[in-house]
Amino acid sequence: MVTSADADRAAPAARFAVPSRGAAVAAVLPPVAVAVVVGILSGMRAEPWRDEYATAAFALLDPGDLAAAAAHVDAVLAPYYLLMHLVVPGFGITGARIVSLLALGATAGLVAAVALRWWGRGPALISGLAVALNPVLVGFGVQARPTALAVCAVALAVLVLDVALTGRRWAWWVFVIAATFAVLMQLFAVIAVVVTGLLPVGRGRRAKLRGAAASLPAVLVAGLLLAVGWGQREQVAWIPRPSPRAAILALADVTGTAVPHAASLDFVVLALLVAGMAVTVLSARLLRPPVVAFSITLLVVPWSLLLIASWLTVPVFVPRYFAAVGLGAALIVGALVRVAQRSDRRIVRSAAAIVVAVLLVTGTSATVGRIRHPAPSVDGYGTIAGILREQAQPGDLLVVAQAFGEGGLAYGLAEATADDRYASQLRARLASGDQPPLELRRIVSVRPWRTESVVGGATGGAAVWLFGLERPSQDRLTELDPAVATCIRSQGDVAALPTDGDVLVRFQGCSGP
Repeated sequence: MVTSADADRAAPAARFAVPSRGAAVAAVLPPVAVAVVVGILSGMRAEPWRDEYATAAFALLDPGDLAAAAAHVDAVLAPYYLLMHLVVPGFGITGARIVSLLALGATAGLVAAVALRWWGRGPALISGLAVALNPVLVGFGVQARPTALAVCAVALAVLVLDVALTGRRWAWWVFVIAATFAVLMQLFAVIAVVVTGLLPVGRGRRAKLRGAAASLPAVLVAGLLLAVGWGQREQVAWIPRPSPRAAILALADVTGTAVPHAASLDFVVLALLVAGMAVTVLSARLLRPPVVAFSITLLVVPWSLLLIASWLTVPVFVPRYFAAVGLGAALIVGALVRVAQRSDRRIVRSAAAIVVAVLLVTGTSATVGRIRHPAPSVDGYGTIAGILREQAQPGDLLVVAQAFGEGGLAYGLAEATADDRYASQLRARLASGDQPPLELRRIVSVRPWRTESVVGGATGGAAVWLFGLERPSQDRLTELDPAVATCIRSQGDVAALPTDGDVLVRFQGCSGP
């Protein structure tokens, strides 16, 4: 007697039968719910950091001023800021974070839907949960920044392209929109988009040509953004060239295989993921070889290309630029579930199940750890504002150091101290591009906190406060009034105050130049 399981193994390469609507909902909705809940618990209430304040500042500009500001800085992010112009004026940074949170939930659901089409309910559920429990993807999902939207758009592009390959014409147009939107949100998402455009490989010449043609608008938009933003590449000058070890650890982070507080184990878990990839290749007849190859390519190529580019040209190797590899990792996990369900070799089923279990436990433990022990504030704005209100006096001087590419740093201080007039001035400077790298301000009052810009003059015995991402170099101090610069230089050994974030130093007042 031939059982249903025997029939499945006799024709393993057949497309998984589309389940009922109820079964599909049961596979897709739980990852969405888990992603949203985990996101809320992980960081929705965390203190905003400087890049999120940059989002708020740019998004509050009218479109004309935003276009003018983009000519000076953040040109590649202008589409995102324009989108957030619909959100931030009414809902602030929290509203922009909610948009990212919804994108995170949608990403988990979309990845589950892709795995459902390819391998069935079990793989769909686990693939979606692999996204929902990926600490790095969750982190992007609670920030007022564009990464979560870009990753979500890539996931949508994968799904609708797979639908398009079954003959749905409308899906081709949705793919074009999703792919282009992904690039508008994050320039380097173009790599994942091009990889997705390769999904029709093995489907015939016509399908391959249509896939390439549908990817072309996104590639053209990426080229335009790159051309516009190339003159602002100094903004990424802070990114170091990655060492091989740092690159591997970054891959572990984005794929959800990083072990909290045990970097040496990251290599072990990542090696397990690589072993899992090998298992899927060896079991490709159970999984449809083209989609296995696609999942592995999506995991490897964006990371590899940015790593090579960072070694050969301008360093651009930061996790948010290759976040889409997390989707490839989640799909590999789903494929392993399918292998564990269907392989006719016990050792292969066991190996696949072990890899899936280890990966899920690793992601879950890291996520729970972040919920229980939230990471400290990046900039420490709340602490800095508290110190200034308690220790500063009216008449003290405040030096705000904000280098090119540190957008949002000064605006975050203005917002944290509720210095509304200063915040308004900073927004106005975005359009003109005349934010000084070192600005001298005088503290007018402490409660409420108010400062005003000053030009030159001796310190007159007033204390001098210095705020910035780091202490300015001696060369940069020459941009200040000579009396203030001399006062700071004469006390170069003064320690920074404990802020758990950016640098805040209090220098004693000097009577003259």
